Amino acid sequence: MKIVMTRASLSKLIVLTIVGVLVVAPSAAIAQGRDVPLTTDLTLEDMGYTSDDTVHGVLVTREYGLSWPDAWEVQPGNTLTLQFSHSPALDPRSTLTVEFNGTRLSSVLLTPENTEDGTLQIVLPENLIHVGYNGLRMNFYMGLYDFNCQDIDDPAVWTTIHNTSAFHLSYTLKIPEPNLADFPAPFMDNSDLVENHVTFVLPDQPTPAELNAAVTISAKLGQLAAWRTMHLHTLSEAQAQNPEAVMGDLILVGRADRLQTLRDAPPPFVSWQGGKPTLVDSRGVPLL
Repeated sequence: MKIVMTRASLSKLIVLTIVGVLVVAPSAAIAQGRDVPLTTDLTLEDMGYTSDDTVHGVLVTREYGLSWPDAWEVQPGNTLTLQFSHSPALDPRSTLTVEFNGTRLSSVLLTPENTEDGTLQIVLPENLIHVGYNGLRMNFYMGLYDFNCQDIDDPAVWTTIHNTSAFHLSYTLKIPEPNLADFPAPFMDNSDLVENHVTFVLPDQPTPAELNAAVTISAKLGQLAAWRTMHLHTLSEAQAQNPEAVMGDLILVGRADRLQTLRDAPPPFVSWQGGKPTLVDSRGVPLL
């Protein structure tokens, strides 16, 4: 099981213009307020851990993985609320220690006071969070009296991590640099925390060449998707005027003079010079 969170509509834009040859500009963010932090809450169950996890033994380690999306810029305010319970027979010197990406962040004694519904609130420093895999490791030191070998197989030595334990994640959406070398990024994110959607927008009366271009790009995205899930959608420019109809990232396909959107709402990487569109980088320098 996985949590699905679709990125904001029109968050990125790529323009394919047909002017003698195909000219492709990579994506750039056009959504408003991208500097405003966004938040997402997800439990271990949302991340695919469908049941509580009970550990037995004196010295035990468990690790859980969090895949941070490529498109998210880490912001302050990330936390983990760990929910646990444990055997009432444990010696109160028993401990639970939490590490994140190899850094020890917190510890708690397993005492009679937190036998049921124990909670540990942990701050995740933004400098410890990486794009891609992040390891949440829990180290358990448990015993009944002497913490000796006899306790290893004793069924009374246990602690349960509940899958209602939850991450609170804070981030902004990155503004990708126009660079075809990164394709299929940013249209395809490796994290299972986001669902990849791309909407193709064509002129209201597309030509055979424009339709063929859309099919070609769709086929390439499907090929590069590999194990990832990729949802592709197609709209006319008129249909795309309804923001609710646009899913995920947006790709405009068409000749520049046939895409009214380029004139009405030019993206940051398109500059009109002498009545013609010019592709520019994030500094406004022409690419061609």
